[in-house]
Amino acid sequence: MTNAEIYAYIAVCEEMNISKAAGKLFISQSSLSTRLKTLENELGYQLFMRGKGQKQITLTPEGEEFYKLALSYQDIVRKMFNIGGHKRVLRVSSVESVGTFIMTLVYERFMARRPDVVLEIENMDTKEAYENVQSGFIDLALYSNIKNFTKLKYVPMFSEKLVFICETDNEMGDLIQLKRLDVKNEVYIPWSDTFEDWHGAFFGNNQDPYIKIELISQLEHFVMKKGTWAIVPSTVANGLIKSGKVVKKQTAEELPQRMVFYSYISEKHNKELTHDFLECTKEVLIELNDAYIQDCDPNKQIAYRPHRFLCI
Repeated sequence: MTNAEIYAYIAVCEEMNISKAAGKLFISQSSLSTRLKTLENELGYQLFMRGKGQKQITLTPEGEEFYKLALSYQDIVRKMFNIGGHKRVLRVSSVESVGTFIMTLVYERFMARRPDVVLEIENMDTKEAYENVQSGFIDLALYSNIKNFTKLKYVPMFSEKLVFICETDNEMGDLIQLKRLDVKNEVYIPWSDTFEDWHGAFFGNNQDPYIKIELISQLEHFVMKKGTWAIVPSTVANGLIKSGKVVKKQTAEELPQRMVFYSYISEKHNKELTHDFLECTKEVLIELNDAYIQDCDPNKQIAYRPHRFLCI
C-alpha cells in the first residue's frame, strides 16, 4: 500500500463524505474511490460501507481499527522526517510556460497532500534545468527540448496541442490559412525543438518574425498589437484568453504538439516524493481537457513516441 492510499483513507474518515474528502485532497471522486478500493483489496477486508448513490459513509469495525493505525502511521512518518526540526525538501524546476499555466495547480495540490515537505520551485530554461538536475542541485526538471541532451534519463510527461491566437479586434476571419500569413507579424516563442523544426519546414527560415521572445510575461503585450499573431500551447492560450484581449482561432492546417519531459538523477532523487509529485501532476493533467498524458512511471525509461500518449 502507498502513502497516497493511506492519506486518502484518513481524509475520508475525517470528512465522512467522499466528495468532501476528494476536494480536500484536490483529486476527483473517481480517483479517490480507486485508491480506497485498491487499499481494501491489498488489506483483504472492507473498511467502510456506503449505500448506492450515497455520499455519506460508515466505517466497519475493521475500518475503525485501521483508521487508528493509519493516524499512528501518519504521525510516525512525520516525526521521522522532522527529526532535528528539518523538513524534507523537493526541488523542482520547470520551463516558464509549463510552470505558469499548469504546474501552479500541481504545486498547490502537492503542498496540500505533503505538508511535511518544503517545495522549492524555480523556472529554468531547458539547458539550465538539464545542467542543474545533472549536478544534483534540483531533484526533478520539466522541460520541452531534448536535442543534444543524452546523458540524462528523460521520460515523456505529457503533450498538448498548439493553437493559433491573435488580438481580439482582428480582421483575420474565423478560419486561419497558415500559408497565407505573413511571418513578419508573428510573435515567436521557440516552444520546443519539434516546434522549431516544424516552423522552419512550414514557413521557411528566410523570414524574421515581428519579434522573438522567451518570456510568457511578454507574450500578451506583443500579441495584442494590431495584426500580430502567435502559435502557443493550448494551456497558454486558455490563460491569455481570460484577459478578454486575446482570442483563439481554428486553422485550416494541422498544428504540431508540444511535448514536455521530466528528468532526474536516479541514484539521487527521492523516489517517494518524486512519485507523489508526479501523481499530483498526472491528476491535474487528467482534469485539463486539452492535455495528453503518459503514465508517469519514474522507473520506466521510454523513447520519444508521441503516438503512445492517450488523449484525455
